[in-house]
Amino acid sequence: MSFLEAVRALGQMELDRSDDGDLGDIASFVQMPMDIIDPKNEQDVKAKRLPGMEIHVILDVADPFAPCLDVRGVTRIESSHFLGGQDGNDRLKKLRYLYRNPSGSNAQWRWTPLYKLDKGIEKPQDARQALRGKGDDWRKDTGSHFYKLYKRTLLEFEQPDPKKSFRFTTLSPGSVERIMEALVENVDRLAELWSDRRRSYILLFGLSDGDRFLYPAEVPAFREHFRSRHSESLRKAEKGRGKKSVPLPVTCGICHKTKESFTNLDQIFAFATFDKKSFLPGVDDSDTSKGKVFPICEDCYKLLSEGRNVIDEKFLDTSSIGGVRIYTVPELIV
Repeated sequence: MSFLEAVRALGQMELDRSDDGDLGDIASFVQMPMDIIDPKNEQDVKAKRLPGMEIHVILDVADPFAPCLDVRGVTRIESSHFLGGQDGNDRLKKLRYLYRNPSGSNAQWRWTPLYKLDKGIEKPQDARQALRGKGDDWRKDTGSHFYKLYKRTLLEFEQPDPKKSFRFTTLSPGSVERIMEALVENVDRLAELWSDRRRSYILLFGLSDGDRFLYPAEVPAFREHFRSRHSESLRKAEKGRGKKSVPLPVTCGICHKTKESFTNLDQIFAFATFDKKSFLPGVDDSDTSKGKVFPICEDCYKLLSEGRNVIDEKFLDTSSIGGVRIYTVPELIV
């Protein structure tokens, strides 16, 4: 059995024992937003890394069930341990975030209203500067967290790029500006919560039900945003970004079935470097050529994505060789 077949088998095994409810159509494409650190490290004063933390920004909205949220401001900001709570296993907890890695390092949109702050900063004045930028003007400091949050995460929820085909609007006009104004007003609170350099932090936007924080997966507008983004990614693969579309039907490179819709292996593994001309037939970098290299059907895309999540969470070795990711797929599978 090949590596890809083993990954697919792991994905099938995980799905067979999982119950994702009404998120079953997208659950396989949701990824863990940060590493899981052993909770025992909390008791070790010498531990270099402690379990991650979530900073919850609870939005004040007119109607929490509306397909497009009208944000009036921020109700409160609080913190919680990553994957906290007693209900559900890690898989079900992971689904709450609706997180998926960006499509690329320069992507100006995100799948979910989640921003990675990374390690905490102990000195409040340094944390405030990192958030607001030099001179307290985050709009001019492109390296500040507030600028990146605005530009790369929040803005597309309100104003999809008119040059792109994605048109789903999740936040009403003016919502993002009101959110940013509230964050600037509460920068001291954010700096207070983002203060342990041994922890990684994520900034997570959601709603509330009384005292309980509602994660993105519990908010209809954010669920539909993820689904729409997923559908759009499949449409782009089918239509092709090159001058010519891929002729259909296409034979899946995994199950070898003939399908009318497909995507490409580079959507799952970075080593599928189809953007390099030397890897493509006819020295062509269009999606037409990608379709000739390693197309995968939607069923295999789901199973491979699920399997990739399994090996990332359970069978990934990043410590043996610095900077190298080693997949240790069980011999029972391969």
